[in-house]
Order: sequence, then C-alpha cells, then structure tokens
Amino acid sequence: MSDVEAVQQQPLAFTEAAFPAGELDFLGNTLCALRGTFRSAFGEWVQEYNAKGGAALNSYLPEKCNGGEYADVWQAEAIADFPAVVSGFGFGNFFRRSFLEGLAAGGHFQSVALEGPAGVAAQPFVDPQQDFTIYGLYPYVLMVDRTKLGALPVPSSWSDLLRPEYTDQIIAVGSSNKISELLLLTLYKKFGDDGIIRLAANIKDGWHGRVMVKTVEAPESNTEGAGIYVIPWIFAQQCKDSDHVSIIWPEDGALVNPLFLLTRKSKPSAVQAVTEFITSKSFAEQATAQHFVMLNSGVDPGLPEGATFNWLGWDFIRGNDLEQLKAHVQEVFQENWKYAGLKNSGGC
Repeated sequence: MSDVEAVQQQPLAFTEAAFPAGELDFLGNTLCALRGTFRSAFGEWVQEYNAKGGAALNSYLPEKCNGGEYADVWQAEAIADFPAVVSGFGFGNFFRRSFLEGLAAGGHFQSVALEGPAGVAAQPFVDPQQDFTIYGLYPYVLMVDRTKLGALPVPSSWSDLLRPEYTDQIIAVGSSNKISELLLLTLYKKFGDDGIIRLAANIKDGWHGRVMVKTVEAPESNTEGAGIYVIPWIFAQQCKDSDHVSIIWPEDGALVNPLFLLTRKSKPSAVQAVTEFITSKSFAEQATAQHFVMLNSGVDPGLPEGATFNWLGWDFIRGNDLEQLKAHVQEVFQENWKYAGLKNSGGC
C-alpha cells in the first residue's frame, strides 16, 4: 500500500501527510485530556465540510502531546512559513518573548471574536493586541480529602495554601520534581518570591490528576496522599460524589490553562473554515462534556453558581519574559522545598 493510499484510508478522514509548515491550513494541538475528542470531532467535521464542497485542507493533528514534527513552528521567522491556523494550549512556546516580539508583533494574526456562555465573561480573555483567540479554558480547582485534612480548616482561596498549618498537606498538579507552573506563576504574581517560599513548605508532592483521584477514592487503605489537592476540574469531577471529598471552586477563581488559536490574516478561506469547527456548538458540547469550559454562548458549562476565573492577564503575560519567569519560580520552589533532594534523586 502506498503512503497516499494509507492516508486516504485513515478513519478520521483528514490528511496528515507532511507539508512545509507554511502550506498547512491547520496545525491542531490540544491538551492530552481533550486530544481524542478533538481529533474525532475534527474528522467528523471534515467529512461534513467535504460533502458540502469545501476546499481540501492540509491538516496535522498530533497524536502525542509534544506537537509532533511541527513542534518548532513557533520559531518561524516569516509568516509564509507559519500555518494558516494553529491551535495550542498552556503558556508554552507561543508565549515566549521571542515569538511575542517577533512574528506576533508583525501584525500577521487576527483574533476571532467570541462570546462566553452565561456566567462566564469572555472579555478578560480577549487579547488587546488581537493576536491570540482564547476559545476554551482548562480550570484548576481545590479538592479536599477530609479524612486526611482532619481538624484543619478547609481552604477557600489560593492564598490559603500559604498558611503554615498546611505543612505537608498539599499535593499539586505536577511530578516528583516539578509542580504546576500555573500555580507558581499565579502565586508569584500576587506574593512574589515570598509566596513561592511559603508554598514550598506546604507541598508534599506533585502528582498527575489521575493519581490524585485513585488515592482519594481509597483513603483508609492508602497511606499516601494529603488533605488538599490542586487538581484540574476534569479530574475533580470524578470524586464529586465521594462522601469524604469536597470540591472547592476558589473564591478568587479557578486557575486558567488556556486553549488558544493563532489565525493568519493572509489565508482567510482556510482560517474561516477551521475556526468554523473550533467555535462550533457541536465541538463545544463535546469538550464541555469532558468538563472543559468553552467560550461558546450556546453551551452551558455547568459550573458552580458564582464561579469565576483567576486569569494571569495579558498585561502580566506580555509584561514578563514568561520563559525566564517560569524557570525562576521553579528554581525558587526547588531551593525551598525540603523534599527536593529526595524526590529528584529518586529517594522515598
């Protein structure tokens, strides 16, 4: 079977053969938790789009989280070498100062106007320079295992995590040698290095959300775990019916890991086609079913009453070298985390 035949027989019905980045109509990357739904929904949409006579789209949707063969597209120096539409997530390479002050500063991109659902204001996420479109949110909240927290007070805000009584009582999104940069950046924004130092005294470990869920589901038989977890909303929902677990939407808002688009001005037909999919009610409904918050006015995200978001903000994002700042806050955390040596060396 030839490569062309193999591509044509893909069940997702869209081409993923290699093209120069500038010939790509869509480079579609997203969070691992949404990747399967994202690829499947796009495949279904492409079939409908083609059936209506839409022009063929050169698309690449990486199967893995590292972005595949186009992972370095953010380094493009000319807009002709950049895809018509790029979707991404988090505060990674596209938020590096070199990209923001390079290609993004050239006026090559145009954001898409979106209206948030009832109770979710889209305005804070609107890029004043109209380069990025934030089309979805991946919230982080607090989860409390009351069997482990004991008589300690239940936290209600992110600043509560700095209280000295929570020593060794917090497990955050991350790994044994690196915790959530979003949590660190948020606390640094409000408290500076002092906030990171105080947090380090309270962190027991960094875990994936799945491990947190598994641990709190069997608190009596599991000697690991802690009283407080910083956890993505998608995983917290799996524990919402547990008698000993409380899901806390912080008073100062859930942390926001953004889902974003970069759309070129110079390829309007491809841009219009792809953004039609990304902003569609159908895709928003599928993502919302997985507890993502989509900025689509036609889909209820099902959030707690009065839920707000703790967004880093465009002034902070563009006013700092995020790559340097991420390295700084992680360094301050590691220098003040008493478990750093043990965890990083594989100790118990």
